[in-house]
Amino acid sequence: PLVRFAAAIDVGFVHVEEEYRLTPVDGGTELVVDDTVSSRLPGLGRLALRLTRANVVASMARLGEHCRLG
Repeated sequence: PLVRFAAAIDVGFVHVEEEYRLTPVDGGTELVVDDTVSSRLPGLGRLALRLTRANVVASMARLGEHCRLG
């Protein structure tokens, strides 16, 4: 069955809303990540978005490697 996790996180001037969805696909599982990053300080939103997405991509790569080795 579809599994969903969602969170809203405030860190300093940055607000992150994230959602993770797991869906069964062809005998495996697909993970979909959707995030929205914003900031109250002009110009910081784009930097925060790039850093947040880079961290999510790196975390998902580590999770994928863990699942392949498991």
